[in-house]
Amino acid sequence: MPTRTKRWQRYRSGLSFFSRFILSCTIDKLYDIRDDLATRYLTGKGYEIGAQKSPLNCRNAEKVIYIDYLSKEESSQKYHIPLHECVDVDIIADANNLIDIPSDSASFVIANHVLEHSPDPVSTLFGWLRILQTGGLLFLTLPNYRSNEFDFEKTPATLSHLTRDYEGNKNNEDITTEHILEHIRLIDEVNPANGTLFQQRYKEIVDSNLHTHYHVYNRENVISLLSFTHQQIPIQVKNVLSFTNSFELLFIIEKIESDFQHPMSIKQDRLFNFVIVLKHSMTFLFNRVFLKRLSHQ
Repeated sequence: MPTRTKRWQRYRSGLSFFSRFILSCTIDKLYDIRDDLATRYLTGKGYEIGAQKSPLNCRNAEKVIYIDYLSKEESSQKYHIPLHECVDVDIIADANNLIDIPSDSASFVIANHVLEHSPDPVSTLFGWLRILQTGGLLFLTLPNYRSNEFDFEKTPATLSHLTRDYEGNKNNEDITTEHILEHIRLIDEVNPANGTLFQQRYKEIVDSNLHTHYHVYNRENVISLLSFTHQQIPIQVKNVLSFTNSFELLFIIEKIESDFQHPMSIKQDRLFNFVIVLKHSMTFLFNRVFLKRLSHQ
């Protein structure tokens, strides 16, 4: 067992009972919670980026077009996923560079656990919002840095860091190396003092196009990032579903009229969110307690 995993287990066991419950519940009911939000908000025709084997269940959508940087067959081979579990990819493109997709062409864009893999999330968000029609929705989820083994020891990126990467990318500067080195040090647990092994691992990551977590996120820095984005492409946050120790951060973001000049509005459908969380918490408890007892009888 990696020492990182041991540290994660100690960290998780040190959380309060409620925090452990929220973390376990939001992992177990992750897709159910997403699907309920999608049913409420997503209609019309849109795109899902990086669905791979876990497409969002868009019950009320007219059509979902799947975008990924690998074909179905390539994803199956690279990530060791049975071919039949992968979605059929309609458009092969890098999520950070969707210039061939028409502007104002979608009612929604879905990006579940994609943005953390972008070295320049500002440009990536601009690209996703460009595709949306006015009134269209971005269904955005990100892993909560506090609540997963690979991020909990990192620090959420500041807005100044994200905008520096944005400017650096525009100037063709190297904005990836420092993040890859952090991955090797913290995730692969390779000591930088071991220069040969460190450089070998660096080359492996670059050659394999490993999509590491370039930045980590909490609710606060996502709001800051969206507020910065709002200065260029007006948006409002229609709903947020997250807790301090929930597994992921979920945002429903609406593209609004281009002449909107006010600060970004942040709304939260608290009643709907409460009902969703209560419903899935009860199901989670039932499965964990009652069904477990029955299985031991």
